[in-house]
Amino acid sequence: MKPRGCALRALDLLRSSELLRVLPDDALQALAPHCRIRHYRRHERIVARGDAPEGLIFVVEGAIQSSTLSRDGKEITFSVVKAGNIWGVVAVLDGEGAVHDTHACNDSTFIVIPTEAVHALLEGRPELYRCFNRMLCYRLRKAYSSINEHGLSSLRQRLARQLYTMSRSAVAGAACEPIRLTQEQLALLVGATRPRVNRELAALQNEGIIRVRYGEIAVTHRERLQALCSAERLFYL
Repeated sequence: MKPRGCALRALDLLRSSELLRVLPDDALQALAPHCRIRHYRRHERIVARGDAPEGLIFVVEGAIQSSTLSRDGKEITFSVVKAGNIWGVVAVLDGEGAVHDTHACNDSTFIVIPTEAVHALLEGRPELYRCFNRMLCYRLRKAYSSINEHGLSSLRQRLARQLYTMSRSAVAGAACEPIRLTQEQLALLVGATRPRVNRELAALQNEGIIRVRYGEIAVTHRERLQALCSAERLFYL
C-alpha cells in the first residue's frame, strides 16, 4: 500500500476527473492506496494491441494516443486521451487486452489503478458495475459519433469539433491549456492529409479563431469555433 500522502494526492486527482466522478467517493477512496505513478517519454509505447494493460490509466500530464497500423503501413488514430481523462476501461473490464496500440503523445505522467484493484472493488461491490457501464456507454456513443463525423461532416467541421472538445479541460476547475498535438497527429484524428489540415488551420488562424505554434494550438475564440461544429452532440472525454 502506498504512503498516505501519495494516496491522498492520487485521490484528489481521481476526484478531479469528470468520468471517474460517476463512482461514489468511498469507491475512489478504496482505489487510491493502490495507485501507481508512471512516467513515459514521448512516443514511448504503453501497451500493444491485444496485450493486457497494467490497469486503468488516469492522465495527469501529457496524453495517450490509440492507433493501429494497416498492412501498407498507414496509421489510423482512433483517440487522443488528454490530461484529466482515463484510458483502459474496456481492456480492464473484459480482460481481452488493449483494443489498439497505445503510446504517449508527449512526455507524460499517469496514475495507474491496477486491474486487480478494480476487479477486487467490483467483486465486493457489484452495484458499481452500473457506474462502469455508464463510462462504457459514453465511449460507445463517442465512437458512433466519430463514425458519423467522418462520413457526413466536412474537414472544417471535423477539425472544429476536435479543437473545441480538446481545448476544454477535463479537470474540474482547471483553466484550458493549449492543445499539444502536432499537425500530423491532428491529421490522423480527423482523417485527412497533413497539407489539407495545415491549410485549414491557417485559415482558422487568419480568422482569429486559433493561434498555431510549434507543437501546439491555442483556441482564442471558443464561441466562433463552436459555431463551426456540426449540430451533433459534442463528446469531451
